Amino acid sequence: MTDKKSRRVVIINNIKSDNIDQAIFILKNNRAEGHHRIKTTIVQEAQDIINSYVRQVDMIRAESPNRRKKQRALRFTATLSVLSVICIGLSVALLLIMR
Repeated sequence: MTDKKSRRVVIINNIKSDNIDQAIFILKNNRAEGHHRIKTTIVQEAQDIINSYVRQVDMIRAESPNRRKKQRALRFTATLSVLSVICIGLSVALLLIMR
């Protein structure tokens, strides 16, 4: 059974990725262009989308160790700052007591 609102679906297999097995694209209804032109445009656009996604995943993986190092450094700096404030506070308290 087909109705006027049915969509064309393209399923892409054999993607060169360790993470993606298959990509499913739901196409818009653009019937004005020629069939061959639509077909090549769809393939190029789908490949660009897949490549972009794979690059984003790779970038996130590459950033993770650096992000952890930055977080550790920030925690260390914050801890050191808190300890410094405590030491200064104790020093001032001792000075006031000794007077």
